[in-house]
Amino acid sequence: MNLPARLQPVARDLLQLTHADRKKVLGVFHKGKNNVTAQAPTRRSEVQTSTTVFEASMWQGPLPPPQQLERFNEIVPGAADRLIRMAEKQQDHRIETEKLVIKSQLTQSGRGQIFGLVIGLSGMALAAFLGYLDMAGPAAAVGAATVTGLAIAFIHGKAQERGSRKEKKNALSGESPRQS
Repeated sequence: MNLPARLQPVARDLLQLTHADRKKVLGVFHKGKNNVTAQAPTRRSEVQTSTTVFEASMWQGPLPPPQQLERFNEIVPGAADRLIRMAEKQQDHRIETEKLVIKSQLTQSGRGQIFGLVIGLSGMALAAFLGYLDMAGPAAAVGAATVTGLAIAFIHGKAQERGSRKEKKNALSGESPRQS
């Protein structure tokens, strides 16, 4: 028996009554209608069950799985080809961007080395000039400051380079920076 949802609790309650009580309850509704007494149901209604199946899928990467591409093509003809071209364009863009970033980093690194050489040579030339003028203390201070500054810059640069490589390695392996 297929009843609306609002009547199902009432039907459940009726089915739990005894035959005589059901007859009395249903008789109230039939009084005055051609003197017909209500016939109580002789057996319980069949229990209906329904099952809902939920399916979810996900993918990671620029393109969905082949089955999904095929479904896209069924809905919009040529959609799979458009998606593949879009992924190829995105990959080309990433490669071009990475090339520009690497070129920029190399240029910046080269400039840093040139400026470091100019600063180092200037500092050492100044220290040599001070030494030539018999100013040993200031000459030693300028020379030590120049060498120490260059050493600190070199060590700091190497540490940053190492950290950058580690971040890239973690990004490629899917780890967070704290995990390694």
